[in-house]
Amino acid sequence: MTLLVIIMVCANYMPCDKDHARVYQAIRTQPGQIVCGLPSDLTIIQSDLRPEKNEYIAVKCKMN
Repeated sequence: MTLLVIIMVCANYMPCDKDHARVYQAIRTQPGQIVCGLPSDLTIIQSDLRPEKNEYIAVKCKMN
């Protein structure tokens, strides 16, 4: 069983899902390594995942 963490950058006025996100990234990890959230070694500020004006970051998790 693995934990799937999906990080999306969404506009304030659109639904936040993979079809409407400007960019998204999926990370697979073993349960217990991270709590549903951003891994501590992920540097958002240096990636496309950095939100722009009128955007926000959404994190969704599910067990596979």
